[in-house]
Amino acid sequence: MERKRTRDIIISAVVAIILWFYLINIVNPQKDAIIRNVPVNISGQEVLEERGLAIAGDLKYTINISILGARNDVSQLSADDFNATADIASLNKGLDYIKVSVAAPRGIAIEDVDSDNIQVAVEDFVKEEKTVRLHFVDEQEGKETTVLKRSAEKLLVSGAKSDVDKVSFVLFDLPSELIAEDIPKSIILSGKPVDSNLDLVTGVEIAADKISVEAVIFTKKVVSLKTEMLGEPLYGELSIQNYDIPSVIELKGPKDVMDGLSFINAAPISIEGIDKTTVYTLEPQLPEGVYLTRDCPELKATIYIDQNVKETEWENTSEQTVSEEKQM
Repeated sequence: MERKRTRDIIISAVVAIILWFYLINIVNPQKDAIIRNVPVNISGQEVLEERGLAIAGDLKYTINISILGARNDVSQLSADDFNATADIASLNKGLDYIKVSVAAPRGIAIEDVDSDNIQVAVEDFVKEEKTVRLHFVDEQEGKETTVLKRSAEKLLVSGAKSDVDKVSFVLFDLPSELIAEDIPKSIILSGKPVDSNLDLVTGVEIAADKISVEAVIFTKKVVSLKTEMLGEPLYGELSIQNYDIPSVIELKGPKDVMDGLSFINAAPISIEGIDKTTVYTLEPQLPEGVYLTRDCPELKATIYIDQNVKETEWENTSEQTVSEEKQM
């Protein structure tokens, strides 16, 4: 009887071992895997900036990790199940390394991390004002979005010096669908730092990435431009060889105003006493509520003086003076 009992115990133990081996290695065996693009959570950035330093480039780092665990567990894991962290508060200027620590879910072993030390460039932390630029989106032909007011002309951009230097301006898209025709409307816009090619600059922060603008859609129209010349050149009208004065100008304004507008005057220009070719900047006299279009060039008038007429006039004047002196 005792012998039978002992035998049963041994059989039960063997069966249990076989069953355990079956469950672990056959039903749910150990499996290794690589989890890619695990995001690294950065801390200590404010402390680093208080020390006058910043990391150049985007602080969005990812790592790949090799893990080992039960097949059923491993197959359900993703990058979001792992917590990778790095503290950058104590980094020094120049090339330095970020030490990454990784925490895995219970029952999962981390066998390897492909980049547990990430090399970074640590630079001076700077702040600079950058110009606000508006990008007018989907404007209709013959219409132009016009900003009457904006809450900021410049915004403060901060970050590593090399990144801030890349920023040409802060760009805000202004879709025409958000604006009404002839009725001013206030809206809030979101901006982004861009370089001279309009590419996004990462790794910098804008003190305020939103601005408010008051804008309206106006009608565009080309009308005649009349400019009066006052006075006479030093050597008379014959010395005017030619002149180049713009005769048309492109304006924008409320549709009812533009429909009734056919010409405008520029402020008169004085050519009194000029003795050489002269360039004038014209000052168009705009009706209330009417503006120059964005593409309207700077208005310049050029009066060309004939040098030969000038020299002849000077010679005649000199001869007359000599003759008078002889008569005396």
